[in-house]
Amino acid sequence: MGLFITSFFLVFISSYLLTSVLSPKKSSVGFNYVFLIAFAQIILTFETLSLFNSIKQFWVLFFNVIFLLISIFVWHKKSKPLWCPDLKPFRTRVFNSFKLDKSLAWLFFGFCIFILSVVILCLIMPITNMDAQSYHFARSLFWIFNGNLNHFDIADVRNLCLPINSEILYSWVLLFTRRDLFLGFFAFVGYLISIFSVYNILGLIGYSTRKKLWVIFILSSFASVIVQASSTETDIIIAGLVTSSLFLFWYALKNNEKIPLLMSALAYAIAIGTKTTAIIAIPGVGLFFLALAISYKKKDFYKPLLKFIGLGIIFFLIFSSYNYILNYIQFKNIIGSQGLMEVTKNYYGIKAVPANFIKSIFLFFDFTGFKWSDYIGKDIAQLKFLILNFFHLAQYKDGMYSLDLIPNRLLLEPLMGAGVLGLIVFLPCLAWSFVKPVFKHKSKKTWILLGFASLFVINLLVLSYLIAFMVFSVRFIMFFMVLSSPILSYSYLKAKNPLKYVIIAFSLFYLMAVSTHLWARPLNKIIPLLIKNPSILALKERAECTGFEKIQEYHDSTCVLRDLIKTQYTTDNLILAFFNTEDPISLIKELSFDGYKIDFATLENAQNIDFKKYNIVITPNNGQRATTITDYENRKNEFKVINGNLVIVKNDPVMCLYTSNAAAPPTKDGKERPPYKVQCGMSKYFLEDNNLEQFEASGIVHPTDKKPSFYLLFRNTKLPLYMKRN
Repeated sequence: MGLFITSFFLVFISSYLLTSVLSPKKSSVGFNYVFLIAFAQIILTFETLSLFNSIKQFWVLFFNVIFLLISIFVWHKKSKPLWCPDLKPFRTRVFNSFKLDKSLAWLFFGFCIFILSVVILCLIMPITNMDAQSYHFARSLFWIFNGNLNHFDIADVRNLCLPINSEILYSWVLLFTRRDLFLGFFAFVGYLISIFSVYNILGLIGYSTRKKLWVIFILSSFASVIVQASSTETDIIIAGLVTSSLFLFWYALKNNEKIPLLMSALAYAIAIGTKTTAIIAIPGVGLFFLALAISYKKKDFYKPLLKFIGLGIIFFLIFSSYNYILNYIQFKNIIGSQGLMEVTKNYYGIKAVPANFIKSIFLFFDFTGFKWSDYIGKDIAQLKFLILNFFHLAQYKDGMYSLDLIPNRLLLEPLMGAGVLGLIVFLPCLAWSFVKPVFKHKSKKTWILLGFASLFVINLLVLSYLIAFMVFSVRFIMFFMVLSSPILSYSYLKAKNPLKYVIIAFSLFYLMAVSTHLWARPLNKIIPLLIKNPSILALKERAECTGFEKIQEYHDSTCVLRDLIKTQYTTDNLILAFFNTEDPISLIKELSFDGYKIDFATLENAQNIDFKKYNIVITPNNGQRATTITDYENRKNEFKVINGNLVIVKNDPVMCLYTSNAAAPPTKDGKERPPYKVQCGMSKYFLEDNNLEQFEASGIVHPTDKKPSFYLLFRNTKLPLYMKRN
């Protein structure tokens, strides 16, 4: 822990000194600069070390010191300036706003409860998100033990293809702490930068402090914002980067300054290397930047845009291109594998955009925290189908990761939308943003808010064109809402308007109740547990393996397997693990911190693996489901489908069956679609040839399980099996 604190302060001090050089002494843009410079420094450190397979504690600290020395040199050359924002006027305006509008004080109280909850959760909670256990957090573990950021053999292709910048931050912490703690702080910082940037954007528009505070409090009350502020999802980090880019670009134009333009380009370049939704947002943000440039620079509008694009390309190549290059090397496509794109692809092109757009708008019918969907959910779902049928759009199918659900009411992270406030606040503000210019066409603020509303619609249209609809797109929509959140200023109503107090009541409910009752990390249950047993390790075990309900049985077979390895086998064994795509592999990979030697691989790649060197081989149910596909062209002739029946025409020691998206329409040329998943299994001949013999099964059988999950353990009969003595 001490080494991480050292690294953290080295990064912070160097970022602060460079901020002092780049930012005016009392300017608020310094907050964005510190965040962006620190982020960029960590990315550059890890990517450089990765080239030499040298991601180690010593070398990271060495680079931290080098960056600090460079920062000190530059700072000294610039006469030792110190950035020190003057917060006193801000505090005065805030307190005056509370005096003028008592409702803001109530919202501030709820906001403080929410912030306190987030800080506590970030301090004590381990990884609980399933995506993180199989992908976000898991890939960071592999990078640390491999010493580089390169691709590796793994079942879940997301570990390889998707952008890496946020996971580099996780790797920075893990390298020193060796535990999955404090990782939620990166999302929290992303949230803070988001609301800080939105606050300043509202200031550039010319709104009062009261309206700015109102927008920040209401935006923070959206359920999806609340849940992501303490999570390992990256959408709120993207929101912080892109809103920073927008604010700094606008600030640069208004004040005719070059440095904010440079930092704006840096922010967006880092965003593209963090999540692909930043790419989806390029058309909308680009048009918004164009409108700003025309407004401020008139006929010279192209100059700041060309500078932004040029700097953005340079920064992208330095800070975000690493994994895109790796994708091209392995998959011949910078985005990733064909199978990954087949999963999310909109097969119908522009024809499906209206259908996907309508379905996305219906995600605003979100009753997170309330049981209303139990009573009217089916009616809302029926209304959606009626609208789609009316416009002859029902034939355009959803993507594979869609669920035929009634409006969400669960406090479950992947499904939480904006909550009730999305329906009663954001959508009306969005609609009013398009209507008001008709009545107040001379108001500059009205046209600016129309721009933000258009930004949301354009982003949603681009999303609808590129990606098939899925309920999990609600996370992307959260990012779009944060980016267009200035339109929430329309919801700041007069004190006599009863609707204002309805909004406040829902906001307080979400800020104080929902933030403390999240299903995966319910603070209302965690605090009593910590009082009873003040152990972070015990809390980690509870969070990862049993959850926080009264039933304290393991809900995941992976936890049982992990405990079996820790209690029965020594670190002398060399273990090879084949896990399914959706399995929480981080629970097993973390054993490497305790000295266990565990390699992961895909069965499809079995011909390139030396099985005879492993003491133990682990497979789930004697096979493996994987989305990383590398050998399809060589294996596709091993079987064929005749009259709907699968006929095997070649028996391999490891037989693999490939699955294409059955929901996808036929291709125009009649060719088969690439598979997105492969299921492989080992034959008895393969086991015999590699001296493998099953000797253990580990798993859980619940009464409701139709297909209980087990891990099968095979021993190498030619090698010793190192057991722990009782």
